[in-house]
Amino acid sequence: MNELAKKFIVLGLGLAAMTEEKAKAFYDNVIKKGEQSLNQDSKFLKDVVENFEKNSKEVEEIIEKMLKSFADKMGLVTKNDLKKFEVKLAEIESKVERLNREIEAVKEGN
Repeated sequence: MNELAKKFIVLGLGLAAMTEEKAKAFYDNVIKKGEQSLNQDSKFLKDVVENFEKNSKEVEEIIEKMLKSFADKMGLVTKNDLKKFEVKLAEIESKVERLNREIEAVKEGN
């Protein structure tokens, strides 16, 4: 084979090998950057979720205060007010029943 042809073949193989090495290095670099990016994205998403949870609790507290203030201003009955009313009503019903029994006893005694 011609010496020049051998040099071209060797040169071609060398370029192919060099291209393969560069391609592998490029691939490894992309994968490494992708993993770093993925780790950063995961941290970012974790931070977003944590901030959302923290902020949602604060927003919930603010809304509860606003609703309580609104209910107070509008004179609306709260669950606590309703429970107190139910207890008082039960006391009154008990007293009425006791008084009715006393009235019946007095009627029967006459």
